[in-house]
Amino acid sequence: MNREQLFGEIKKKSSYLCVGLDPDLTKIPKHLLSLEDPVFEFNKQIIDATHAYCVAYKPNLAFYEALGAKGWESLQKTIDYIPKGIFTIADAKRGDIGNTSSLYAKAFFEQMNFDAITVAPYMGADSVKPFLEFKGKWVILLVHTSNPGSADFQLMESKTSGRPLYEEVIDKSNKWGTPDNLMYVVGATRANKIGEIRRLAPTHFFLVPGVGAQGGDLEQVSRYGMNKTCGLLVNSSRGILYASAGEDFAAKAAAEACSLKIEMSQLVFEGKYDLREDNKFQIHHLNDAHIDEMKALVELTKPGPFESRTIDFGSYFGIFNEGKLVAMNGQRFNPYQFREISAVCTHPDFLGKGYAEELLIKQINQVLKQNERPFLHVRADNFGAIKLYEKVGFKIRTGMVAYVIGKSRI
Repeated sequence: MNREQLFGEIKKKSSYLCVGLDPDLTKIPKHLLSLEDPVFEFNKQIIDATHAYCVAYKPNLAFYEALGAKGWESLQKTIDYIPKGIFTIADAKRGDIGNTSSLYAKAFFEQMNFDAITVAPYMGADSVKPFLEFKGKWVILLVHTSNPGSADFQLMESKTSGRPLYEEVIDKSNKWGTPDNLMYVVGATRANKIGEIRRLAPTHFFLVPGVGAQGGDLEQVSRYGMNKTCGLLVNSSRGILYASAGEDFAAKAAAEACSLKIEMSQLVFEGKYDLREDNKFQIHHLNDAHIDEMKALVELTKPGPFESRTIDFGSYFGIFNEGKLVAMNGQRFNPYQFREISAVCTHPDFLGKGYAEELLIKQINQVLKQNERPFLHVRADNFGAIKLYEKVGFKIRTGMVAYVIGKSRI
């Protein structure tokens, strides 16, 4: 699966959830243990219950290797059962000299048909590059993990550059692969580090384990790690797999996966009061005289419904360029003590100038001065907008289905 296909699945499902398939025979429901292949049956029911909510599965190979030949058989059956279009990760953490790595790559990419494999970079370029030679396949390089012992090596400072080892790994590995075939493992329990690593690798995908039972916070991970194409695969294993030890384990797993997916799509403001307005642009209060221009901009950008009297919902502000309206936003619904801020419409010729952020801050400050709390809706696949909204203080809350209702034309 290439980068475009992966991002397409993220947009289609409005999810960047990865489910870890780590079947522990001491934890899986006891009623499965009498079956011929309890590991596969457990995985099968987990996949049936969660595939609608996730874009990736990540079997941790240790749980299969510990069972010998039968474990490998269960793993292959599991991979074969995963629906097409879902990204598969062999959590193998391999890393060896070149010819050995080449054989590992053939095993996981050709024989088992995984999309990606986790790789340890300690032995350097010749242990990683063989995995990168397979078109449409990915290396997910261990960079900054959450385990207590990670500080033993990952945080060691270079005597020449003064930088920690994990930064050296990112810098060096960027010369081996590209954002189209190289991802990084960054632990969720170190959310502040995700932001630092994102600055070093702005366009790469990150695999982020540790959300849920291990204490990682999805909102923090998303805030610090998301880029314009999402750039995240957030993994949850125990929190989903072992939500119940009873016969309802699959239903409980589905509920947990669904909850994480929903959390990935809705925003409510939790930022600072009196956000600073840069006043870089002259912002105008829009009124009835501007309705035709406003409707024309909406027709061009298509953010959602806007009619002649939509302006009556609340204050609309706009930015003009040479007398032409090029950006605007406003207010909509006003449920008790809350005020909805509309999407920012920006003319395609004027994107990237900071208009959206300035208009958004203007609206936030006005709503807060009215002793109300701003909220907004955003398409779950509009990752650029989500990143901006989070930057100014909105927080993901929940997902919803929206219907547009109009008068019958009959």
